[in-house]
Amino acid sequence: MWEVVYPTSRAVELGAEDDEEEKCMFQSNFTTPIVRLSHELQSDGKTVSCKLLVLAFERISTTFIEAHFLNNESQIVGLVSSGNMKEECTITNSLRQTASSDKTCFMHSADGSHEVLFCQSKIDVSPEACHNWANEVLSCIKADKILILSTLPASVCSLNCDGDSDRMFALKTESWKTKIDCKFLPSPNIVANLPAAALTYCQIFHIPAVMYVGVTATDSVVDSSVIEIFNGLLECEPLKDLPKRSETETAEFLKSMKIICPHLESNMYM
Repeated sequence: MWEVVYPTSRAVELGAEDDEEEKCMFQSNFTTPIVRLSHELQSDGKTVSCKLLVLAFERISTTFIEAHFLNNESQIVGLVSSGNMKEECTITNSLRQTASSDKTCFMHSADGSHEVLFCQSKIDVSPEACHNWANEVLSCIKADKILILSTLPASVCSLNCDGDSDRMFALKTESWKTKIDCKFLPSPNIVANLPAAALTYCQIFHIPAVMYVGVTATDSVVDSSVIEIFNGLLECEPLKDLPKRSETETAEFLKSMKIICPHLESNMYM
């Protein structure tokens, strides 16, 4: 079992209950994400079925997936938008970012069969919106199995290991029966936000799911040495039999990768 951090509840003044309720209803319109899927994937006009859904969260996990599984032939088959420009999204159902203020993550298919989908979530989602995000995405994509990749900086973890080394741990739902080749994340360490919301959804609805958590010595820079924390998964189920980039292609991608410190990126105007 895992520990999940929920948003702190707010105290409301008795005389302001109606105003606060109206405010919450207004805010909910903008925290419920919109899932848009390619028409060719939808079996009933609303949902997509696949054998494996890979949810990669944050910079290190998404870079690992892109380096080993996505190439120029990979298709964008869906996206999850933040909910801005909701009416336009509903009408056009286009697989594009509809506004500069819209936060979007994309879903990819590495081959034409669409049996394996990769959801690349590089965006920040507020803690109070994580439940809605997981519910909307996982109710639209019906996967036989789900693999979740996430990271934690070693500075926030309580582990009996060398602080200068990277390590990987696992969490899983009760329905996941495939062998796990690493230790479980020990208490009192916690996983929060989108990864926790996704794994909780899978546990509630009895979906076989496993989360691999990379505990990294640094979270400020992504380079080839940092994403290697997940390399052991390339020889394990469910990733070992998937089509991958060649070693040369992966090396070229990592060589061309632009390294940015997040604390510098956050101060840049795009």
